[in-house]
Amino acid sequence: MQDAFIKLAIKKPKFNGKSSFKTWLYTIGRNIAVDHKRRLLRRKNVSLNEYIEIADEADLERSYLVTEQKINLRHAICRLKEDYQQVLYLTYFEDFSNEETAKITGKSVKQIKNLLYNARKALKTELEKEGFKYENI
Repeated sequence: MQDAFIKLAIKKPKFNGKSSFKTWLYTIGRNIAVDHKRRLLRRKNVSLNEYIEIADEADLERSYLVTEQKINLRHAICRLKEDYQQVLYLTYFEDFSNEETAKITGKSVKQIKNLLYNARKALKTELEKEGFKYENI
């Protein structure tokens, strides 16, 4: 019932008057129920035992560790000089080329290459202070 009224409020379908308002509203509700039932049929039903196998395959511990490494990497980048942070972010997170990064920052391509080299070196030093391992990133 709520979905029918939400649909009326948001989509504002036209009532042409060929039937009673009650019939028209019932038809909207029926169509919403049929759509919902179709969506449920498309979902694959999996038993609880299969969920356990799926979780084992995903190796949750490993994915957690990778996520933690990424967080540590971001924190290490934040401790670098502002120019280093900006160049690393534009190049590796936004996938800009050196030429595009140079245009954005107002520097030459040579300066960007030098900044990237120095930023990577500084990042490596920062990460090694924390005992960071370079797996999976």
